[in-house]
Amino acid sequence: PKYLGGDPKGPLEKLPAAYHQLITNAFRNEYEYGQPALSAAERAAISQRVYSQLPLPSSLGIKY
Repeated sequence: PKYLGGDPKGPLEKLPAAYHQLITNAFRNEYEYGQPALSAAERAAISQRVYSQLPLPSSLGIKY
């Protein structure tokens, strides 16, 4: 996510709205908005934890 210091021009993936809300909530639970920027290693660790619980739909073969 950009709020964690991710690349604002990084790759995007089309997501269902309900999944987007779930993943947003999961990232917020890991690291709330308004905190200092994270290192790349910290971002990667948070992303790994979140995506291991909520895999991206494309990684499951779901197409839109």
